[in-house]
Amino acid sequence: MDDSSIQGAERLIAHLRQNPSEIHDSRLTFLRSYLASLNAEMPAVQSGPVRSVDSLESWKKLLDEAGSTPVVVDAFATWCGPCKAIAPLYEKFAVEYKGRVIFSRYDVDKATDLAAEMNVSAMPTFRLFKDGKEIGSLVGADPNKLEDMIKKAAEDRTDTNGGMKEEHVHEEKMEDAQQEEEKEDEDEDEDEKKAIEEEHALVEEFNRDAGVLAMEDRDTNPSELPVGDMHAKLSEADIDRMISLKQEASQYAASEEWEAALEKYNELMGLSPSTLSLAKRADVLLHLKRPCAAIRDCETALAENDSSAKALKTRGKAYAMIGEWEKAAKDLQKGNALDFDEEAGRAETEVEMRWNQIRELRLKRDAKRREKAVEKEKKERERRRREAVKRYEEEKAREEKPREANFKEQDSTGSTPNLDTLLGSLNLPADVKEKVKRPEVRAKLMKVFQEMQSSTPDKAMSSILKYIGDPDVGPIVQAAMSSMMGGAGAAPHPSAQASATAGANADGTAETTADAGTTTNDSGLGGMGGFSTNLADEVD
Repeated sequence: MDDSSIQGAERLIAHLRQNPSEIHDSRLTFLRSYLASLNAEMPAVQSGPVRSVDSLESWKKLLDEAGSTPVVVDAFATWCGPCKAIAPLYEKFAVEYKGRVIFSRYDVDKATDLAAEMNVSAMPTFRLFKDGKEIGSLVGADPNKLEDMIKKAAEDRTDTNGGMKEEHVHEEKMEDAQQEEEKEDEDEDEDEKKAIEEEHALVEEFNRDAGVLAMEDRDTNPSELPVGDMHAKLSEADIDRMISLKQEASQYAASEEWEAALEKYNELMGLSPSTLSLAKRADVLLHLKRPCAAIRDCETALAENDSSAKALKTRGKAYAMIGEWEKAAKDLQKGNALDFDEEAGRAETEVEMRWNQIRELRLKRDAKRREKAVEKEKKERERRRREAVKRYEEEKAREEKPREANFKEQDSTGSTPNLDTLLGSLNLPADVKEKVKRPEVRAKLMKVFQEMQSSTPDKAMSSILKYIGDPDVGPIVQAAMSSMMGGAGAAPHPSAQASATAGANADGTAETTADAGTTTNDSGLGGMGGFSTNLADEVD
């Protein structure tokens, strides 16, 4: 092997380390085969929408979510050569049949409860499920058989024209909507991440410019400093000693001898501290770069007097020293409002400038978060609305199916066995039966029965009155009603007779009166038994 070949191999390996999924490139089949022979673990194809399952519980959850969508699951092992060999093809199928079949996989050595439940004895094992039940299986890495099994499952979800079957259209839309929501959530997380990173970058810039102490340089756990009883009774000698210590501490502070000043303040605090002396010792601690100890002294002072301007301003400076810009701004604002001094004023200006920029970023992020929450709630309401519409349409379809079955044309010759069965059960005169054989009469009669079947009782009566004077179907409707009543010709309701007569004259046809009965027989005209009862009520 020459040097150029070795260098080329090195470049290829370096490239695959940065882009591991590219090992599935069709030009690298030889390399995949070699790696599979070594039982090397192959990286997954990044674009393949294969869902990982890690337990029996997560598998059951996946089946519930799938509903009637077929689910294929691959039981594999990381040490299985054939599993690695067929994995890229399985990923390819997942992309190709996306939306028609759900693809999943589990490691038999990790999801042991699922492997036991499915009684897996060899790898790879592929199983196909629909509506929670197993409908197919394949043991071994046979590409053709695997594709045949998946293809058949996908075709079961399509109609003869290659489009999605009606019962799966809504599921497909819901799945697309769910994927869109998941993508939006990912985008939202990414936006949130970017906003937080932007804030962190700004804070780091401010911390560098202001010389904020690094975490390792802070006195995060300050040692206890002496603090006596503020309300202790002091002797004259103690009072004289306190006066002397205050003077000495102030002198050392003025000459910037901070350790000596701290020593004097510690002795002073041991006798009897005051709010002001605590704040002054805190100022000395700041110069010694001990902000956490300074904050503790200021908090002790403020617990005694929350309007101590010196304690507030000193604590504000201490917070600025550790990059707590919001707390620093609040303390400096309040302290300067009580007792302004130029040094604290300059500190307040610098701190507020930084804090206002940080706060502006946070306000924008919060506003965007609220806006997305409102949009998400709006989409959730729309999703619930679509679900409600779907349930309504399904219920309506279930109710309409029996009606459609009663009047559905059975073949291309125009014969309607269901209609013949309905009329055959009636006691119709021979001439009426002959009339029914005419195609135009049958078509018109179908229309009459459909209107009556899909109407309320009141509207059904209106339909009868509308067609009773028709020369083609009027005699048939009369005969049907008479047959339903067992042939008893009761007198019609006066209003019914008048309406029927008026309707006949308006149509220019012979006057015909409608016979109505009081029978409750439910056997006639398929679903028309209910109408006969209501008609009886009309003429009772």
